[in-house]
Amino acid sequence: MTRSILCLLLAATLCFPAEPPANKAARMVTGRVVVVTLISGEVVKGRLQGVTPASVAVMTATSDTATTREIPVGEIKFIRQPGDGVRDGFAFLGGMMLVIATVAVILSTALGAGR
Repeated sequence: MTRSILCLLLAATLCFPAEPPANKAARMVTGRVVVVTLISGEVVKGRLQGVTPASVAVMTATSDTATTREIPVGEIKFIRQPGDGVRDGFAFLGGMMLVIATVAVILSTALGAGR
């Protein structure tokens, strides 16, 4: 019984729902540089121009032209801002520390209750 409760609690701490790309894009600041990875594998780099429920507008530029591309939300696999790596790394480490601390408390409680 204790083992099954321990497994359920451990599984619950490791299950985080993925945030849809459209929700993440809606929280981003307009004008910031973004990298959008499409389901097709194409990578679009540019400045975020706007977000609607149906699409994300990204301004891409070459040496002689600048165009705004409307990307349908259904085609987006990932969207991120460069520089998120450090913040995401610290968030991951903090999450892992929380999981380890939770498991340690559960194990110490489970082992202490069996005596």
